[in-house]
Amino acid sequence: MIIGVDFDNTVVCYDRIFHQVALERGLIPTTVPASKQGVRDYLRSTGRENDWIEMQGHVYGACMRRAAPFPGALDFFQRCRASNIQVYIISHRTLHPFSGPAYDLHAAAGEFLDEFGFFDPRRIGLLRERVFFELTKEAKIRRMLEIGCTHFVDDLIEFLTMEEFPAGIDRILFDPNGNHPADPRIRPLRRLKEIPSWDFLSLELRGLDFPVRRAASWDEITSMLLDSEPAPISDRLLQSARRLMINLGKPGDVSLEALEGGTNNRVFRLDHPSGRYLLKAYFHHPDDPRDRLGVEYAFSSFAWESGIRSLPRPLASDMENHLGLYEFVPGRKLFPAEISDSHVEAAIRFYRELNQNINTPAALAMPRASESCFTTAEHLRCGGRRIERLLDMDAPDAIHRAALDFIRTGLRKAWEEILDGVRRRMSRFESDPDESLPPPFRRLSPSDFGFHNALVMEDGRLAFIDFEYAGWDDPAKLVCDFFGQPEVPAPMRYFREFSLAVAGDLPEPERQVERMNILLPVHRFKWCCILLNDFLPIGRHRRQFAMDLRAESLLEEQLSKAREAVRSLSPEMAEAT
Repeated sequence: MIIGVDFDNTVVCYDRIFHQVALERGLIPTTVPASKQGVRDYLRSTGRENDWIEMQGHVYGACMRRAAPFPGALDFFQRCRASNIQVYIISHRTLHPFSGPAYDLHAAAGEFLDEFGFFDPRRIGLLRERVFFELTKEAKIRRMLEIGCTHFVDDLIEFLTMEEFPAGIDRILFDPNGNHPADPRIRPLRRLKEIPSWDFLSLELRGLDFPVRRAASWDEITSMLLDSEPAPISDRLLQSARRLMINLGKPGDVSLEALEGGTNNRVFRLDHPSGRYLLKAYFHHPDDPRDRLGVEYAFSSFAWESGIRSLPRPLASDMENHLGLYEFVPGRKLFPAEISDSHVEAAIRFYRELNQNINTPAALAMPRASESCFTTAEHLRCGGRRIERLLDMDAPDAIHRAALDFIRTGLRKAWEEILDGVRRRMSRFESDPDESLPPPFRRLSPSDFGFHNALVMEDGRLAFIDFEYAGWDDPAKLVCDFFGQPEVPAPMRYFREFSLAVAGDLPEPERQVERMNILLPVHRFKWCCILLNDFLPIGRHRRQFAMDLRAESLLEEQLSKAREAVRSLSPEMAEAT
C-alpha cells in the first residue's frame, strides 16, 4: 500500500482562518458560515472574486502559522509509520500567489510541516523526500504515477474525477463539511470488503474502476485504510472462474481463496463440488509485454502430454482475462537446510524428461525462453542490461538513495570484476563472443528453475511450478540459474553432479561443464540485480498486482539481501567445483 495525500484542505484545516481574515478585512458579515467554502461562496456571490484570490495567497502564505492539521490527521501519519506503510504528501500548490504579495507558498507549507512535527523522527518521522508540491495538476498526477500510489486522499472531487486521473488508484474524497452529500460520482462505501466488482485481473481495470469513496473525517480514513479487511474476491474474477469450469465440463458454484506467496501474479484455491483446483491470475503491463499465461500454459501442456507428472496438470485457460486453471497440488515450500540428494535427483530427472523428445514437432514449436542466451555476448548482456536499468532508476526517498548508492559502488564494481574474469577465461572456448550456440547444444528449459519453484507433496515427492519464462535456451544458463537463485539456493556441493547430468548428452560434456562454471558468476550477479527489481516501477506494479504491498519494509529487506549476495561474489567463485 502506497498512500498519497493532498495538503491544502486535506491535511491542513483553513476554515477558521479564512473566516477570521475575511471578518478582519470587513469582507463578510458574521452570519457567513465559518468555513472556507462558506467564505468563498459569499465573496463570489457578491462579485468579489479578486478579493477571494488575493486572500487565498495571504492565508496560504503569511497565515500558515495560524493553521492547524485536521483532527486525526497526525494520528493517521503516525499509524502509517507504525504499520510500515509508505505515505506521501503530494499537493498542487503554486510557488507564489496569483495576486498580492509574492509569498513563497512552498516554504510556508514546509514551515507548517516542521511546526507540527511531520519531519521529527520522535513524532511523525515523515521523510522530507516524501513531500511534493507540484505546480500543476498534471504534474501532481505524474508524481502519483512515478511513486506508484495505490490510494489517494484529496478534498477536490474535480481532481479525483479528472479524465487523466490514473485508473487503479483507490480514490478517497475528504469531505469534512459534507459538501458532497449526494454527488453521483461518489459511492457511499466505507471498507474494501464493501466495494463490489473490483477488477484485480488487469492494472488497466477494464471493468469497474475504483469508485470515489467519501470520508467525513480522518478517523474514517484511518478505519478505511489501516483497519480494512483483506481485499475481496471480485465478482468479475468469480464469473471468469465459473466460465473456466463450465468449459472444463464442470458447471456449478465456485468459491475462491487467495493463496500467499505470489510476487508476480495472484494465485487462488478454487473450490468446486468436483474438487479443488488452482486458479492463477497473471500479471501483464505495457512495460512488460511477456505473455506469461501463454508461455506457462503451453509449456505445462507440452510436459504433461510428454508423460511428465511432476508438475500441476494444466486444465483450462482464459487468454482474454489472463487466467490459467491448473490441478491443485497440496504441498509446501522446501527449506534450504533440508535439500538432499533425492531433491537434486528429482530436478535432474525433470530436466531429462523434458528433453527426451526434443526433436518432435511439439518440442520444436516451443519458443525461446525469456532472456535466452545463445552467445557469450548474450550471457553478458543479461547482467549488463539489469545493472543499467538499476543505475537509471529514480531516487525519490532515502531507501531509494541508499539502493542507488549501493548500485553505483558495490554492485557496479562486482560487475566490472566479473566481466574481466569471464572474458579472460572464456577466450579459450571461442574467439567470437557473438558466435551462436549450435542447435544440437540447445535444450528446453523450465527457466527460473530451482528449488524456490518446487513444492514438497504429501508423499515427499517434488512438484515443479512456475514456467512463465520457459522455452529453448543454453543449458549452461539453466545450470547457472539453478545455483544462482538466492531464495532457496541449491548447495554448491551439487554443482558438478548437476552440471554433468545436464551436459551428459551434449558433445564434449566436460568442456560444457567448464563453460557452465565460467558463466556462473554472470548469472549469480544477475540474481543480485533481480533482488533489486522492486525499486523499479515495473517491479512495484507486479507487487501491487500480486497484492504484496509491504512497501518500504520489503525494499529494505531486498536491499539487505542484495548486499549479502554481492558479498558472496568473488573471483574465486568462478572456480566452483
